Amino acid sequence: MKKLWIHGISGRMGQVLSQLAQAHSGYQLLGGSALDHCLIAKDQDFLTAPLTDGRWLEADVIIDFSAPEGTRALLKQLSSKPKDGQAVLIATTGLDQDVVGEFQSLATAHKLRLLFAANTSIGVLVMTQLARKAAKILAPMGFDLELMETHHRYKKDSPSGTALFIADQVARTIDAQVVTARTGARAPNELGVVAMRGGQVFGEHSLRFMGDLEELSLSHTALSRDLFGKGALSLGLWLMSKQPGIYDLMDVELDELSQIS
Repeated sequence: MKKLWIHGISGRMGQVLSQLAQAHSGYQLLGGSALDHCLIAKDQDFLTAPLTDGRWLEADVIIDFSAPEGTRALLKQLSSKPKDGQAVLIATTGLDQDVVGEFQSLATAHKLRLLFAANTSIGVLVMTQLARKAAKILAPMGFDLELMETHHRYKKDSPSGTALFIADQVARTIDAQVVTARTGARAPNELGVVAMRGGQVFGEHSLRFMGDLEELSLSHTALSRDLFGKGALSLGLWLMSKQPGIYDLMDVELDELSQIS
């Protein structure tokens, strides 16, 4: 069993992950750092409060479902007491690139297993890999690609980190430009992203390949937050099976993940 620490355990996803981890045969849940502790010290130097419980040093896997401020606090604490070989899965979105870069430098210096996962849904991962293959075929044939995402009214980042992740991965394969605020006519080689907010929608993402004579769509709908927790636990075990290094979701082999899941 792998020892697990949840950063942001008091948040909605942290609570879901905690419940799932306690019933998972592959994990021993050590505890977690509360999201509210990360956010109360806005005017203080970040921060000893999130990880004052020393059990996090025993963890094999740290999963971060906090917020950008919480992730920055986690970075500071890990930098002060790095543990070589730990697996760190960052599932928080909306991070500044300087935080990403500092995490990568920390991982290199201390042989961490680091994975940034904009979305921990296994279905979204499958969708993204299928979308890249479809784009390589259809974009050269004149198909236009557009992505629409919908989330609950309380979601702070727009477009979602998942939408930007899918769009970026697809755009790289066809040398397209991701556009999130189109104001005029569609330009060639654009991949547009549209965000909608309302209700209690957990998450919907649909990528449309629009041609003159036909259209193909790849879509994913989240029906429960549990899917993100289950995916995160599978990704954490996958990360522990790898050598120390810096990984992203496109490094995940789906056949390996299916054996873990």
